[in-house]
Amino acid sequence: MWGRCLCATTVASCSLLDVGSLQSDKDSGRADSSPEATTADVATDSPLSGDAGLDADFSCNAKDLLGFWRASEGSGQTYIDCTTNHFDAKILGGPPWTLVGRDGKRPSVKYNGSNDYAELDYAGLLVSGAFSVSLWTYETDTDGTLMGRASQQVNWIGWLLEYETAGTNFRVGPVQISGPPLAKSTWVHVAAVYAPSSSMDLYIGGKRVASQTSGVPASVPAASTREHMAFIPTPGLDGSTPYHHLAGGLQDIRFYGAAISAETIAALALE
Repeated sequence: MWGRCLCATTVASCSLLDVGSLQSDKDSGRADSSPEATTADVATDSPLSGDAGLDADFSCNAKDLLGFWRASEGSGQTYIDCTTNHFDAKILGGPPWTLVGRDGKRPSVKYNGSNDYAELDYAGLLVSGAFSVSLWTYETDTDGTLMGRASQQVNWIGWLLEYETAGTNFRVGPVQISGPPLAKSTWVHVAAVYAPSSSMDLYIGGKRVASQTSGVPASVPAASTREHMAFIPTPGLDGSTPYHHLAGGLQDIRFYGAAISAETIAALALE
């Protein structure tokens, strides 16, 4: 399965989203069989347990951290990036904040798997060298896109992190590695690490489930047309076939401009 960018993109290859205004209106729609966030849960809006309770390496100022979206605002159409880069993500399609977050308290957007996603339009996120992604996801469907870098340029692939019935995939350019499928209807930690010409690694639940050291691309391909990163991208990365949208939620999304260690990923999975 191919076809979405980092968060979820629908425009013809953008750079990473234009910052959307934080809105106060809430969608009253509720999830079907997945846990629902109550009014009390939304009002609490507690960020993890506060940076003071976290190891410094996992804070908003962690080394090599380009973007950190907790995705637990509880209302509005923006994921706030807590780093000093302020790469806020614009939520499109109007999904409701009705999914209970991974800690059982913080609310999460409930994506419908059809026409909603979040987009980033910042050149600062279009790295060509080493990068790492760490996120938590709640899946209610058999396939969908978690994050990626896309363009509608024909036969072009930047990078992609997705799941499908057969397994979970991490792709950089023409090279793909695959691990087991994700558990459904529960929060799962997923991470991917790319080191140019050296290695590609995929992690689920803090454990490495796929790795490749031969034939690894020397850099992330760049599109000749405007490109973007997104959560749950929508246009096909090859300019034709769209990827499936995510049905479920995302939280605590981190994007690093470096290849982080297996030890760091294991710790993030226990956070």
